[in-house]
Amino acid sequence: MTLVFCFFLDYITRAFQATNPTHKEDIMDLSNYTTEQLNQLKKDIDKEIQGRRKEDAKKAQNELKQVAERYGFTLSDLVGGQPARTRTKAKVRFQHPSDASKTWSGRGRKPAWVKEWEAKGRSLDELRVD
Repeated sequence: MTLVFCFFLDYITRAFQATNPTHKEDIMDLSNYTTEQLNQLKKDIDKEIQGRRKEDAKKAQNELKQVAERYGFTLSDLVGGQPARTRTKAKVRFQHPSDASKTWSGRGRKPAWVKEWEAKGRSLDELRVD
């Protein structure tokens, strides 16, 4: 486990323990609320959670930066990593003779039009474009 991940896990655990009610009397009784009141309460709670998540993310980022700097790194050195490799579309190697929109790279399953072509006794080489 990386240092950053351990720190982040500890941070999340502490935040959860600090905000999680452990006693029954700490939990709100919702049985006396109307559906309309509960829906409004839910909207208010969702809005509050969204705001707190943004604040928590900023705090966590600042704390992670401080830890990284203490060890002589920048935050991007530790979590930036390499950008994900994007796949390029495979080159077209086969094309239907009368319908140019039907193509196949030669990878994966043969499309139905290729199977039909071969079922007629024709060669796959006749469809080759490269």
